[in-house]
Amino acid sequence: MAPSMGGGIGRNMLNLARQWVRFGVDVEVLLQDFSGTFVGQLPPEVVKVPLGTTNSITGVPALAYYLFRSKPDVLLTTSTRHTVTAVRARALIRSRTRIFVNIHNTLSRALGELSSKKAKSRLKAIKRSYPVCDGIIPVSEGVESDFREVTHIRDSCYRVIYNPVDFSHLQALSRKPDPELHAFRKPGVPLLATVARLVPQKNIPLLLEAFALLRRNRMAQLVIVGDGKNREQLEEMAEESPFAEDILFMGSRLNPFNIMAASDAVVLSSSWEGLGNVLIEAMVLGVPVVSTDCPHGPGEVLESGRWGPLVAMDDPEALAAGMISVLDDPHSPESLNEAVAHMGAEAIAREYLAAFGICEVDPEARRDVKGLEGNLEAE
Repeated sequence: MAPSMGGGIGRNMLNLARQWVRFGVDVEVLLQDFSGTFVGQLPPEVVKVPLGTTNSITGVPALAYYLFRSKPDVLLTTSTRHTVTAVRARALIRSRTRIFVNIHNTLSRALGELSSKKAKSRLKAIKRSYPVCDGIIPVSEGVESDFREVTHIRDSCYRVIYNPVDFSHLQALSRKPDPELHAFRKPGVPLLATVARLVPQKNIPLLLEAFALLRRNRMAQLVIVGDGKNREQLEEMAEESPFAEDILFMGSRLNPFNIMAASDAVVLSSSWEGLGNVLIEAMVLGVPVVSTDCPHGPGEVLESGRWGPLVAMDDPEALAAGMISVLDDPHSPESLNEAVAHMGAEAIAREYLAAFGICEVDPEARRDVKGLEGNLEAE
């Protein structure tokens, strides 16, 4: 029930699907098309259901038909539009399917990116549809607090569940060499990396400015993994830097983990986050991290700076100092890995099942519990 299965949310849903299948839960994914990055990585047991449209009005009949035909126990959504569609479809046929909605980002900031008219419409839709869902699942405490404050939805069932990380799969991918990175890297020179969509939220200009400040005092290289609407503008900005030869834009990668693992530190320069998956993934790989102290996830992941510097937003000097700090005095890989052990995919998948009220099924037995993993890409 999404345009495609891509991006960070798609990766999260892939990790959940893999675990749920292992637990013996039937998983079906509704998609508008099958072009998403992670579609091909879904386990063969996962049923991929084409849905012609995800429009909150014209998509209602198709989803209602699906609910009537398949009668899933649970529908998990991750965007306002798809949640509205699900609520309307369920009401249309009086389905007993329970609807749970993920909140992956800071609502106040997301609304601030919209025009006044669109923001009011989005907030109105949320206030109408979310309270009738069976549960609201924010990905961090900060996201929940912000959502409550903006919507004033108080009486719904909230349950914070962090994003799942498949430790073993991620570590296996991290061991594969990357020829482009190998050609770029200078022997003995520290390597900094960021993995992010190249959009305003990620504030890559701040990172480029901070890197230039760092380079005035010591050697270092920077790789930027990701793509987005601001890429051309950011590349032009980097080319104007006196340290342009030490900055590499690597584009979007299906496997960014080998690049992260080869780095001396991973940097998050965002203006806001829901959780900050890249920090968790780097720590799983034992790579030191530094982040802006943006709302809301990084402070929770790094335990208020215990596991990596949290620096002031929009302050390039502070970010440069944070990067120097982790290069000079990094945490041990073992301690970083242990700090995020509770975010493993298996544990998080069990938390979701508990929230849904679904017990695990013996994988050797016939599967008679249906779960639907829908809306794999936020608006």
